[in-house]
Amino acid sequence: IVDILDKVEKNTFDLVEIKSSAHSKPEHAYDLAFQTVVLEKHGLKIHDIFIIHVNNEYVRDGDINPKKITTKTDVTQDVRGLIEITMEQINKAKELVIQNKIPDLSPRWVNQIKVVGTTWFSDWLEIYKHLNPQLDNYSIYSIAGPNPEQIGKLEDKQKIKSFLNTFEYPLYFFDYETLSSAIPVFDGFQPYKDYPFQYSLHTKDSARSEIKHTEYLHAEKSNPMPKLLAKLKSDIGDRGTVLTWNMSYEKGCNDKMAKFYPEYKEFLKALNLRINDLMIPFSEMWFVDKDFFGSASVKKVLPALIPEMNYNELDISDGLKARRIWTQTVLQGENQNDRVKIMKDLSEYCTLDTYAMVRILEELKKIVK
Repeated sequence: IVDILDKVEKNTFDLVEIKSSAHSKPEHAYDLAFQTVVLEKHGLKIHDIFIIHVNNEYVRDGDINPKKITTKTDVTQDVRGLIEITMEQINKAKELVIQNKIPDLSPRWVNQIKVVGTTWFSDWLEIYKHLNPQLDNYSIYSIAGPNPEQIGKLEDKQKIKSFLNTFEYPLYFFDYETLSSAIPVFDGFQPYKDYPFQYSLHTKDSARSEIKHTEYLHAEKSNPMPKLLAKLKSDIGDRGTVLTWNMSYEKGCNDKMAKFYPEYKEFLKALNLRINDLMIPFSEMWFVDKDFFGSASVKKVLPALIPEMNYNELDISDGLKARRIWTQTVLQGENQNDRVKIMKDLSEYCTLDTYAMVRILEELKKIVK
């Protein structure tokens, strides 16, 4: 099944694949090579081969321009170069399906498959676990994570201690939730760029002070950034360490907003200079626990360090779902009968993201004591 066959002349066609990604990918060429083989084996002549994908440099200004928001990439040579290996793989597939015994499905072979590369390890692992339900959560595959060569490294309390000593009060625990879409929602927006619609902020003024919380959740069908920035500037002081989890994300959002709103440029620049990343002790493997399952995600670290806390009880429990539900409810006007609950769920999710950091920092301090 193909997306587009564009007739060039009698029995000759251009083959076009439509992708929602921002550029053509190696696996797209393999897909098109298979399509080309099938079509040409059935007597059609394929002239040129293209991928139409999103132009992520497009900036919305009024109505969407369909020709400018998409890019057409000629992949004819790439695809033609894969025809021979595609035929080999087709023949191997035919040989495989007539066998009575399933081949070795170990995820270790994924790294040797040049077609899909190493990033498919986690995807294949889910299939492998389904086919092997006897595997428990502590199998070597789960614990290995993305850097199996680092298994066996011990906790490094001195590095953790030195890291924590760089923090300055007041401490701010900070997290954004963002909207992103292939079709830019507002003028000035670009495809697949992240724009904040929500933040949570926990503050601890001193080592002995109580934790305070403030937040912003945009509830109108409008660009959320102007009101969000105004609230953030009033909520966060101009000194002290700002802690995030995977700081490149929050810093990237701040850089984008600084370009949108020059009046906040100095504020956001200064804010970025104060940001530190609480994920570092875990991503650098200074502290490792079997219950992290090889991950440095806050959703794995939190329940391992503080068992009574996790995301399982939340109706919105991950950022992608938060993005989708907020977009549907606030921008698209859906789910209005459940709007009050949805906004509460969004608040609870983002609040847990920052409160999780509060509790994880407390545990790190205990560990180095």
